[in-house]
Amino acid sequence: MKKIIKNERGVSLVSLAITIIILGIITSMLLYNVKDTKDIERVSNMYLDIETISNRVSNYYSRYGALPITVDVTSDPTVLDWVYKKNSENNDGPLGANDTGNFYVIDLKALENLSLNYGRGFESTSGGTLPQDKDVYIINANSHNIFYLHGIKVNSSSGAKIYYTNQDKDTEVVNIRYIAGIKIPSGFTFKSGTSKNDFIIQDSLNNEYTWANTADGVYKLTTGDEKYYIADSQEQSTQLKFDEENGQNAENLIKSAKEFDGFYYSKTTGNVNYFSIAEEDNWGKPYDSKLTYKDRNGDTAYIPKGFKISKLSSLNTINKGLVIKNDTTQDEYVWINVPDDVLANTRTLEEIENTLKEYAKDYREEGYEDTWYDGCGLTKQQYNDLKNKMLQSIKQNGGFYVGRYEAGTNKARTAGDSGETVETISVTNQYGNPLSQKDKYPFNFVTVAQAQGLSQRVKPSEADYETSLMFGIQWDLVCKFLEETGAKTYDEIDKDSSSWGNYGDQIFYINKGKYYTSEELWKDANGINKPSNSLLTTGNLNRNCTLNIYDLAGNIMELTLEKKNVVLRGGHFTTAGNYRPFSNRCDWANTTLSAIGGFRLTLFI
Repeated sequence: MKKIIKNERGVSLVSLAITIIILGIITSMLLYNVKDTKDIERVSNMYLDIETISNRVSNYYSRYGALPITVDVTSDPTVLDWVYKKNSENNDGPLGANDTGNFYVIDLKALENLSLNYGRGFESTSGGTLPQDKDVYIINANSHNIFYLHGIKVNSSSGAKIYYTNQDKDTEVVNIRYIAGIKIPSGFTFKSGTSKNDFIIQDSLNNEYTWANTADGVYKLTTGDEKYYIADSQEQSTQLKFDEENGQNAENLIKSAKEFDGFYYSKTTGNVNYFSIAEEDNWGKPYDSKLTYKDRNGDTAYIPKGFKISKLSSLNTINKGLVIKNDTTQDEYVWINVPDDVLANTRTLEEIENTLKEYAKDYREEGYEDTWYDGCGLTKQQYNDLKNKMLQSIKQNGGFYVGRYEAGTNKARTAGDSGETVETISVTNQYGNPLSQKDKYPFNFVTVAQAQGLSQRVKPSEADYETSLMFGIQWDLVCKFLEETGAKTYDEIDKDSSSWGNYGDQIFYINKGKYYTSEELWKDANGINKPSNSLLTTGNLNRNCTLNIYDLAGNIMELTLEKKNVVLRGGHFTTAGNYRPFSNRCDWANTTLSAIGGFRLTLFI
């Protein structure tokens, strides 16, 4: 049964139903010929394994443009026997017409949420040799068909037979969409080549386009006389031509080449074809269950059900700031990673908390703790339950998510009303639930109790995750993550955050979004130097973004569940970055409403 390569996660109900029907037919055929029910069960288990692996391989291929493989087993005696039988007059082996080229052991560790009956021998292939029992699943690089190299031997009325795969000899050619990890654009087909330095694609009119690998220096992009040229390793230079009517230009080409390590061009005409780097064009489909995601570096994070990830490496790599998006609300969050070895030896909640405090000790401050207090918007039991769930989640999953943007709203807040409740703020739709989205008004003029109540309203009742204000230890772990990834230095986090935050004394150019001052209120930013002491809409400037998270430093201070009194973290738009850097703590009254105080969502499972 051939699997069409799709950009999907998991198994749909339709595909599951089809699989059950097909397996039922196959099983009924086996029942007719096979007398031993144990043999039927073993073969059926292999069929189920291959179906599961096939779905996971399809997802992996769609995401990375490569197969999850380890050892080349093309020369294994069993595979050679299959090839011999395929080329014989009566092909009684498992191979079909498209099972050509090389065969590889599948790296099951690279796939998500697998529960298999066979195939455990792949773990011993790392040295380049197969286990003696050949208990591995292998894949053909051309057809993407999957085989169980050990095979399942059954005895039937017609004699013994070994089953290796779950389909007949199919004739359908796999939909190859990547070569050497590089995507083939829609409307093009593969022409020739074996690596990213020499492969060629063609359009429907047989016009050829070559991949210019700019990452490894094989191709060099140059300028001269206000024109752009591409030179290959033989120094053959071609002037590039842009289809400006369709939005092509040199600036976007350069950005795309940096993101995707190259672009396509015609050596004959100089016409270019490059991938869009617009975020809205590069989101995958939402996950239909909670799954573990592994990036190109082997780092992992969990993706909640209903969220999706970007196809851009700048947004889907953990040490660059992994971004997920809620497919329903469009809210975005960024993963904060905690290395596995930090909590490896912890067992109790107390051990987890103390170990995290030690790990982030450079950003801790005496007298501040994640302890319940009256007025935080939670009962003592609710506070402790939520905190414990957060700690357990970090231990189990190796991190948590924070809002990519400060909590925002579609309508600007005014001075607020101390008599407001969570219901009167959000249910009336005057402001709605808080959003973690770009170009929103910061959700300020709130108390900590209101902010906590609003944060929890973001989570649908059926969701398997929690949303909340950030605890103090989470803020400290964000500081540590920025430092560990090299995104910011300790001094930029703890001493002076002026260079990457919207502070009162920082003047910089803005040409989008809106800005606010107490005198002028909200105004459109139409290409001006930001006035001093002015608040910006969320995600206004890349200058104020790090690891894909906007406005951590400056803009507004953010309410947390940490206690001394009420604690806000970070700085704000009317102070200086060396006075209130990102790690800063500020004591607050639990009834205070102010333009400088807002919040940011956190999400954990």
